[in-house]
Amino acid sequence: MSFTLQVLIFSSLLFVLALLLFKAYLSSSNSHKNLPPSPAKLPLIGNLHQLGLIPHRTVHIMAQTYGSIMLLTSPWYSAGTSSFLCRCSSRDHENP
Repeated sequence: MSFTLQVLIFSSLLFVLALLLFKAYLSSSNSHKNLPPSPAKLPLIGNLHQLGLIPHRTVHIMAQTYGSIMLLTSPWYSAGTSSFLCRCSSRDHENP
């Protein structure tokens, strides 16, 4: 093998190794986030495909599965259950 081919192979292997290490670093830092439970999501649209035609009922059903606090992601919205929000706001106003 010629010297340039050996250098090309070595640099390619080094690049792949660097990418694998970078991906491992990102996945380990993401796993340490303390996030609430959430249904599976798609990369660009998040949970938008799961809302259906009647979003408030779908969020209610998801809340029964994942709890009052859940993570729903999309570029356009964030959601929580209204009963949980009402309880939080009423607790804040109980004590003057």
